[in-house]
Amino acid sequence: MTPTFSKEATAWCSTVLMAVGGLFFCLFFSNGGLPTDEIYGRWTDACPCKIPCPCWKTQKSSAKSCVNFQVFRIRAGLSDGLSMAGSIFVLESKPQREGEAPTPMILFVEPVDTQRQRAIAAIVKRLGFDSPRVVPAKISYHATRDTQSVSLGGILWYQITFDPNRVLASEVSENLYPWLFNGRQGVVLSVVSLPHSGHAVEYSGTNALSADFRLRMAGNEREPDNLPESNPGALNLQSACAAPESKDSRFARHNPVLRDNCGPFPKTR
Repeated sequence: MTPTFSKEATAWCSTVLMAVGGLFFCLFFSNGGLPTDEIYGRWTDACPCKIPCPCWKTQKSSAKSCVNFQVFRIRAGLSDGLSMAGSIFVLESKPQREGEAPTPMILFVEPVDTQRQRAIAAIVKRLGFDSPRVVPAKISYHATRDTQSVSLGGILWYQITFDPNRVLASEVSENLYPWLFNGRQGVVLSVVSLPHSGHAVEYSGTNALSADFRLRMAGNEREPDNLPESNPGALNLQSACAAPESKDSRFARHNPVLRDNCGPFPKTR
């Protein structure tokens, strides 16, 4: 016998189901339609190397001093329970020796609340960059489909452009960070860096890259509360070596802690 329900019971069930569905819809799409432990956005990169940039494959630059800038703009996702949508940060990398690929040295972040700075530091750590020095800076950002302009109040002017039909060379596409996809080749219109100390940097007509990025935050690990503001903290070696990305040589080679302690890794670029 088929069970029957009163109109009142049927209406009540429908109301409950609609409420639950509406709650799920709001939670899902308020985070850009992503699981709450993922970060998604756009990444760009500029350096003085010729196109294609050899650093990705050989770890040797075609410029005497490859001072590199990477710009991240988060479209959706959470870090430490905080929505990161719209957050922007910039990594400056410098070579330790002439002719070598650069290593991240400085993380520029907006001078916002401490919680958001720590959340960005956690993202950078998860990306595999080993504790760059944090420098607050006012970041101005403008992007179209084929251009991007970024300025860091009196420190950096960064402008790049892209041809949607210009694909990446295989020596680049096969060696990019594993959290990147939809990569495109671009060209630097102008990069000018005037650091508070050290030499000015200026280049144009050189290598630029653009891609989307997606990063699993693995439970959104929190940074310790007693970290100094200028240092997002050393990498937790045990958890880092256990992460799937640490077994990927493309990821690990950019992080000296992983490279020196978590190996062995397959032969890389």
